[in-house]
Amino acid sequence: MTEARLITLVKTLTPLQALHRVAVLNEWLYSQTITFNRTTWEPKPSPKSKLFAWYFLSFLVIVMLANNYYIVLGELMSPRKDPDLSVVMYVILLICFTAYMVSTTVFFSYYCYSDELCFVLSNVCKFEGILEKSTNIVGIFLHLMITPIIVTPLAVFYNPLPKHGPVIVWFRTVTFMPFRLKVFIRILVFGSSFMHAIVLIFGYGINAFIVFLFILRRLEGLTNVAIVAMGYMLIKMTCIVPNALIFLDIMGIATIICYIQLVFALMGNIESKSADFLKALELRGDSSCRRREVKSCKHLQAWAGSYFVMRKTTRVKIFELMVVRRRNKCPGLNEQVLLSDPPEKATLRSVTTPTLGEEAGLRVTSSACLCGRSVGLGLSPHPLI
Repeated sequence: MTEARLITLVKTLTPLQALHRVAVLNEWLYSQTITFNRTTWEPKPSPKSKLFAWYFLSFLVIVMLANNYYIVLGELMSPRKDPDLSVVMYVILLICFTAYMVSTTVFFSYYCYSDELCFVLSNVCKFEGILEKSTNIVGIFLHLMITPIIVTPLAVFYNPLPKHGPVIVWFRTVTFMPFRLKVFIRILVFGSSFMHAIVLIFGYGINAFIVFLFILRRLEGLTNVAIVAMGYMLIKMTCIVPNALIFLDIMGIATIICYIQLVFALMGNIESKSADFLKALELRGDSSCRRREVKSCKHLQAWAGSYFVMRKTTRVKIFELMVVRRRNKCPGLNEQVLLSDPPEKATLRSVTTPTLGEEAGLRVTSSACLCGRSVGLGLSPHPLI
């Protein structure tokens, strides 16, 4: 009987069941910003009147984040360290600071985008056939993410750590309270805030993972449809387009891509290599006159004509410009992109497209100089002679 129940339980470890179970658990603790209908599992924003506990605990999380930030910043800026803060205390502060910071971000995401999240989750529930209805690794992983929501608050409540904790600095100078009362208040404040932080982090993590998995499944379906459509078009156009033309197109595209990937990468290393070379010359210990000569030298740069300097990011820029140029191409006009140094500051200018004869007469010019000059690679329009 026990084995049968265990097998039945394992079969329910699906991604969608993980979403349902974390919703039930969080709503059992206190009302959340998103409420699920237990029959249709349709998400909807919760009324503001039911979210008093949620807002209060979120405010407590923000207060704890500010407290941890104050302690960490004070320890970093002060020349005298606090003797009450040990290595264990620093580790606890680091963990709590990270948890409170992430949970504060999740709080603002829920507060600002609860309607959008409900819309996306409702679409996921409508297309639940896309998600696997059988147990898989993703479902087991999502169910394991529910475990910290239960275990972590219990560990904080049942193991108060009287000498450690981010709230210990609040009661160091308080003498009128008994020790047990101070420990109880610390457990109540720290445990409640940390429990809410864990609920926010892992609850939002499961929801976001489900949405990401839903998008991934939809994209996989679209990819399969695109592959089938392209295969059908390829079969239909086999008798229309000559094989020689297809081969030439493939070779031309491959040559352009390989040229951009290889040559532009080599040109992008010129500046860094020249900088290393000049640094090596400075470390040789030559005379002061020689050192001044070396300092007067500038780094070598590979220029694409007068347009832009070739760097390691130029390949991405070139591919982007190829796509934009192809998409926005129109008769009589063309886009000439001038990339200044640095290449991120780009300006776009429309000029008249050269004629066919001018395009055929483009010739490549190059020049190279050392110490203060640049290596130039460019295109200048000249008719063929």
